[in-house]
Amino acid sequence: MTCADEPNEVWTSTATEWLYLTIMLELFSCEIIGYACNFALTTETTVLPALAMAVMNRKPAAGLIMHSDRGAQYTCKDFREKLEKYKMIQSMGSTGNC
Repeated sequence: MTCADEPNEVWTSTATEWLYLTIMLELFSCEIIGYACNFALTTETTVLPALAMAVMNRKPAAGLIMHSDRGAQYTCKDFREKLEKYKMIQSMGSTGNC
């Protein structure tokens, strides 16, 4: 049993003071292939889980380019080490431009 019988019959939403969402977007299909939400914006609570989900969903070959902004979550040692483990190439936009 569902809460709606047809599309656009029922929507739902929630609001919080601060909820951070990190997504991994595959640019060819524009699909979200990984995501994580958390009340804390840290590498461990958002970026790494989103990356792990994306890797699990797509199983990319070595050499995939992982592009991001220059936020602390993407420039830290833990994230760089995870990219190295997955054999991904890190790419970042210029300061203030992801």
